[in-house]
Amino acid sequence: MTTKNVYPTVHEDPRDGRGCDVGYYYCKNCVEFGDIIKVEEDNYPHPPENNSIRRVPCVVCAMANGGAWGWKEGHKGEKEHLLKSNGQVPGNSGIEDILSGHSHEPWSNWDVSDEEVVLGFVQYGLYNHYTWEEIIDVGEGPSRNRPSLPPNRYLNQSSERYKDNWYWWKVIPYSVVLPKRLIKVMKEMLKDYTEGSEIPEDRQNLEGSEHEDGTWEHFFETYIEPTHVVHLFIKTLEIVLQRNIGEFDGYNTITNFHKHKKIPRAISQLLYSDESLEWLACSNSQMDNEITSSGESEGRVHYLVKGTGDIFEEGYDHTVLNILDRDIFGTCLMNVIGYDWKQFRSFNRDGIILDTLERPPSPDDLNILWRKDNYRELYEDVHKKITFQITEGVFTSYQEQHLDDYDCEESFRLLINTFREEYENEDESDDESDDEEEKKSIDTKEIITKLQEFEEIIDEDVKEKVSENVYKVMLEKLHEVYKIVK
Repeated sequence: MTTKNVYPTVHEDPRDGRGCDVGYYYCKNCVEFGDIIKVEEDNYPHPPENNSIRRVPCVVCAMANGGAWGWKEGHKGEKEHLLKSNGQVPGNSGIEDILSGHSHEPWSNWDVSDEEVVLGFVQYGLYNHYTWEEIIDVGEGPSRNRPSLPPNRYLNQSSERYKDNWYWWKVIPYSVVLPKRLIKVMKEMLKDYTEGSEIPEDRQNLEGSEHEDGTWEHFFETYIEPTHVVHLFIKTLEIVLQRNIGEFDGYNTITNFHKHKKIPRAISQLLYSDESLEWLACSNSQMDNEITSSGESEGRVHYLVKGTGDIFEEGYDHTVLNILDRDIFGTCLMNVIGYDWKQFRSFNRDGIILDTLERPPSPDDLNILWRKDNYRELYEDVHKKITFQITEGVFTSYQEQHLDDYDCEESFRLLINTFREEYENEDESDDESDDEEEKKSIDTKEIITKLQEFEEIIDEDVKEKVSENVYKVMLEKLHEVYKIVK
């Protein structure tokens, strides 16, 4: 038996379903990004009337309401019968950008997951240099028992800081936090951050805490670090990919994906375009150049995907997911470690985080800011964990200062897509292959796939049964065939 649910109208108080004060509870982001059931269709495209239903709100309104929205039928206004809801994101996300090939018009057709909401709040926390406890509900009892409203300046967008954003999480108001049910999700996502411990290791010099080291309460008093965001980003990306395999509409359809920690072997490389492999090699080189310690970077991951769409080069159904620094952090990595020392205003960021007049800040300033003995480990921890392209410097400080978040990110995507089109046009002009060569490439692709499967059989089933010399000869002969085919 299907149970019907009840939702507030666009002008009702979502906490208890009472009141109909026009303009007080109305949220522009809910109307633009959520799901509004318009009872009076003939009024379109004018704003919804009083009796139009706000079935799915924006994420911010849903989280302010305790991570819930609407009630079971017959229980309107009763907190005990509130329905879990994540809402819809009021803007774009880095994962959406990646899976749409960094289009200036990205879109997604999947429901917002718990993990995506958690990631967004943690990205927002890092962007503003908050501690964990500043982004979570630390009150007693279920969050739905203490529903609230976002500030009025968010609801009606009377403040510039709550509109013209690209990344949805950049407009989260300080008063809105993750509810208890999503804190549980966040803990689950973090439990393998530190090997051998379900609670992430605290590497900050936290003094005067009332809580014991190695507890969640103690960890939540620390600042959110870039590598925490990377860890949650990896988890969330994999969950989105897994839940939507073969079901992405629009730009791309991904039928399979693999997380790798090494460059594809010579045989596998033939499945990928030169552009994909070049991106991977250049990005890894950028990461390596930023690592000054003796630590290994073999744990750094990248993603190989199979499918069709705009993110795949012509003639190839395999590619490397292009991940940019701004997909993860909403800006360059430096701007979430050293923050605004270049003295240009970051979109919707409170005041001056780094309290020093020295430009650039000294290592001591940054060590104090992060409660670290060596703040450089913040960079190295990230560069050892995931492969991404560094885009710092694409826009100058002057340009960023005079663009809002949306215009800045849209301009960036138009710029990189122009570069791609020019590169593809040059490549097409140099390619004078005839129909016979094209047919050969199609046949070659199938041969390469079979040879790759054969190599896997040798590695998995044959290697242990023959001498090392025989194994090497087999691989050498196999590679000779690849060279001939290629």
